[in-house]
Amino acid sequence: MLLAGKGKDRQFSMSAARIVTVVCALAAVVFLIPFWLCYLWNTTLPALAGWPEIGYWQMFRLFLLVSTFTGGANVVVREATPRYREYILGSPGRPAPGE
Repeated sequence: MLLAGKGKDRQFSMSAARIVTVVCALAAVVFLIPFWLCYLWNTTLPALAGWPEIGYWQMFRLFLLVSTFTGGANVVVREATPRYREYILGSPGRPAPGE
């Protein structure tokens, strides 16, 4: 009886470990992107345009605002309908734009 539950516990612990790994990776990305953007801002814009340097938390808030207003990484993946494929690929005899 103990052996029967062991597989389920192992499966649960593997999925829990995977969830923790994904959450930690996403948190790292969310906190590292503003750091990288802050570095780019502070090395480029003060010298180029005379704008002031900004701190990490200012860039973090700016990153959140821009992500919110532009939709962030909201990517919708769906299968293309035949009509959409025809629109994108064009009909075989149709010339490409600009020809």
